[in-house]
Amino acid sequence: MKYTKEFESLFNNNGFPVFTLEDVMLAFKSKGISYNYRRLMLHKYLKSGKIKRISRGIYTFHDDAIVVGFAFRPFYCGLESALNILGFSTQGANNIVITTRNVRPGIRVFEGQKL
Repeated sequence: MKYTKEFESLFNNNGFPVFTLEDVMLAFKSKGISYNYRRLMLHKYLKSGKIKRISRGIYTFHDDAIVVGFAFRPFYCGLESALNILGFSTQGANNIVITTRNVRPGIRVFEGQKL
């Protein structure tokens, strides 16, 4: 694909933990790339396993389950998750994402881990 290096440098190397379909649309709109080609590019990245789908229209290059919270901004880590991240606890705990947005509650699976 023609724009793979530019796509990876924009969304993988510049510190974006997650990106949306709209972010890709805005980044490549000035290049004159069609809507269908941008969707095809995302589809091929998903099929190859280079990017992972967190939620509808929200993707990431990272394998870590902590980045899932960025799909529901603003968000907070649950108490046990925060203690593990900060290194105060070594006990394994499920990642809990707390958000002020109106999202459907429940357990989500990302990379085989329940969130």
